[in-house]
Amino acid sequence: MASHDDLETLVGKLKRSAIDAWLHDEDGRSTRQAALFAILWSVDSLVERWTDLPDPSIIGDIVESSRQITRRLAGAAASVDGTA
Repeated sequence: MASHDDLETLVGKLKRSAIDAWLHDEDGRSTRQAALFAILWSVDSLVERWTDLPDPSIIGDIVESSRQITRRLAGAAASVDGTA
């Protein structure tokens, strides 16, 4: 299974595959730069929502930080109230 670190490589492969398929469909005719940019833009627009996602490896740190804050807040509430 691919990881977040593989995303750029996979997007590059997707772009190359899309261009190869388009070139094959063109039956060897010369290509125009605008058409190639349109293909690249199409791929970018399809994967854009995933390229800005945070690296999942940082989620563990965020969860642990949230747990520590919750413990501190729970401890502070117990010491003010006098109950555990």
